[in-house]
Amino acid sequence: MRSTLPQKRIGDYIELSEDKNESDKYNLDDVCGISVDKRFIETKANMRDVNLRPYYIVRPEEFAYVADTSRRGEKIAIAFNDTEETYICSFSYTVFRCQDKNKLLPRYLRLYFEHSEFNRYARFHSWGSARETFDYQIQRDKCFPLPTYDLEDVNRVKVTLYGKILDRNYTQLLHSNDDLDLHTVFLLDKVQKKEIIARDDYYFLRKEGLVEGRYPNIYVSYKVANMVGTPAEYVKNKGLDKDVYEQLIINALRTMKSARVSDIKVVLEGALPAIMDEKQQTKKVSNILQAMKKEEMVLVEGTGHKARWSLVNK
Repeated sequence: MRSTLPQKRIGDYIELSEDKNESDKYNLDDVCGISVDKRFIETKANMRDVNLRPYYIVRPEEFAYVADTSRRGEKIAIAFNDTEETYICSFSYTVFRCQDKNKLLPRYLRLYFEHSEFNRYARFHSWGSARETFDYQIQRDKCFPLPTYDLEDVNRVKVTLYGKILDRNYTQLLHSNDDLDLHTVFLLDKVQKKEIIARDDYYFLRKEGLVEGRYPNIYVSYKVANMVGTPAEYVKNKGLDKDVYEQLIINALRTMKSARVSDIKVVLEGALPAIMDEKQQTKKVSNILQAMKKEEMVLVEGTGHKARWSLVNK
């Protein structure tokens, strides 16, 4: 299912938790680090003679993350305390929590942070020269889909999601290809449905060799089309090679003697790229004819819509 929920700003639902271990209530046994697998782990730091009073307290259902994203293999170290224990962590970490659990369930936010798309967002928005960091304010400005909760029943949470079904072929693509995450497959599904995607998403898909064409008139690459069993659709979207179009036009002009662009477009109907609209297809026919004219294969008499094209007599 592709979510069509309103995008909510994370910063409107979270707040910093900056309570420190000033009373020395917590000791070395409570110190935790964070792994790139997004889990609290036993610290690997040398804790000898370390003052624990400046350390931040991480209570149950609170989050902590390491702002430094360098040398972490395209992942961000962020963790959710899903235990009943209270930890303490380095004051270099950032600790935060949900402001109101009736508006945003911490465990739902945890699912969002654990998605590979958040890793990509955090790395893209990390800044620095010798050391790149992901600023807390940037995280607050990130938007995410938020479902509707019904918390009237104390022992049950009812969540309403609004969306649309992902094409079956692309669902199979998701299951059969470990290199493609859910977000990427949803983008490809939108492309094959001829829905406009964001330009940044287009650049990403093109870099990965998953789409072709000029934005916004793009289509899935042969690699993707072949995986989902639609290579014929790829050919229809891409169109034919230049020499094939030229031969079709030559054959048509031999029969018709002369023709307007609109006439030739009718002849080529079904062979022009399906991804193009009527205006773009007409422009493509004109460009092909102009290229043939430069090669002295055809000539034109008249201008504008009344212009008629014919073969050069050799």
